[in-house]
Amino acid sequence: MAEVGSDVQSAAQEFADEHLSMPGVNAIGAGFRITGGGISDEPCIRVLMTRKRPRSFVPNSMIFPDSVRIHGSRLKVDVDEGGPFYSLQVLSLADEVAHTTGLLGVKTDVHTGRVRPAPFGVSIGHVDVTAGTLGGVVHDQTDGSLQVLSNNHVLANSNAGDSGDAIVQPGPADGGGAPDDALAELKRFVSLKWDEQNNADCAIATPSSSSAVINDSASDDVGPCGEDHPAVGLVFAGDCSGLTLVCPAAAINSELQVDFPGGHQDPSSGMIVEKVGRTTGWTAGQVRETGAHAKVSYGTHGTAIFTGVFTVPAFCHGGDSGALVMQAGLP
Repeated sequence: MAEVGSDVQSAAQEFADEHLSMPGVNAIGAGFRITGGGISDEPCIRVLMTRKRPRSFVPNSMIFPDSVRIHGSRLKVDVDEGGPFYSLQVLSLADEVAHTTGLLGVKTDVHTGRVRPAPFGVSIGHVDVTAGTLGGVVHDQTDGSLQVLSNNHVLANSNAGDSGDAIVQPGPADGGGAPDDALAELKRFVSLKWDEQNNADCAIATPSSSSAVINDSASDDVGPCGEDHPAVGLVFAGDCSGLTLVCPAAAINSELQVDFPGGHQDPSSGMIVEKVGRTTGWTAGQVRETGAHAKVSYGTHGTAIFTGVFTVPAFCHGGDSGALVMQAGLP
């Protein structure tokens, strides 16, 4: 599939600046038009709303233009349902039903139990949160040390954590506690800014020993992260349908100053990706919107606005926050 051009990305950003604050609008990004249930090769601006209604039932103030003009041509505006979006560390009955009935992925005890050395895709969390997912191992650019990667809201309790706090595996919601299940100590995180622009939700923690974690997967379906299986991003939010928001790996590299094993790959619309998460185990999906701007609720902490993220439909549920997204299908 062709790449979405930088001109389309710029148009989507301008459209988001103008329309993201409108009621019911949850995300705006660049992508390809959805026709007949599939992704076409026609680039467009994609708008995700809580509910898509027939035009006759929408007030004039909420009607988007059918297209916008860029470089003398028209670019379609494609409206679809998606969101509201929530940080995926929050666990709910609906999430548990989804994975136990097999509606989205298959979770086994290895994802929620205590595992040493800990692979990516297992339950983890700060001692004061519920549970998220261990995203994998990275190297700290500041000192070359091996670090455990996940979200801020998983490892740093949405900015409330302090350097040195205990990180347990499994996460507290799965029975983990300090000191018996301590895997690492919080090292640093990218602060979340409420009602302001954010580029990534991420944090690192220093493992108790280099042998406590491993660059391998909790699922037999996925190999280690590396040059032939590169990191593309980190799961951090989603909606009740499983539509997932992902922070690009490049943003994590620059914001958190870390390197992924074997480097990383930028997302593109239509790319096939896969992940292993605490709640839904292994799932694969197709990148849809890229360069998206989205509003994400962090419960009582507040709402954060993210820029430059990408989406994958039917991919994750609560507890999968922090799962590493990798490019699939490479030779």
